[in-house]
Amino acid sequence: MKQIIFQGTVLSEQYRPIEHIIDQCEFFMNSPRAGNGFLGGFMTAVLDNDFIQACGRADNENGKHLKLIATFLQMYGKCVIEKHRR
Repeated sequence: MKQIIFQGTVLSEQYRPIEHIIDQCEFFMNSPRAGNGFLGGFMTAVLDNDFIQACGRADNENGKHLKLIATFLQMYGKCVIEKHRR
């Protein structure tokens, strides 16, 4: 099983269920042209800290892992949030 890496940091296995979100955030950070709307409705709501919209736009898989997504962003994703707000 491959390691989960975000911006050069190896993450613990607890983040395995949201590896697709981490990969999306990594791609967003590494894309020079990434701008508003680049991540789609669910991730835009998450990054905007809009819990109601995030819940409404989450598919079944992301809905189950909202707490873990929030934990990841709190611990490692400040750079994603900052880039999103530009």
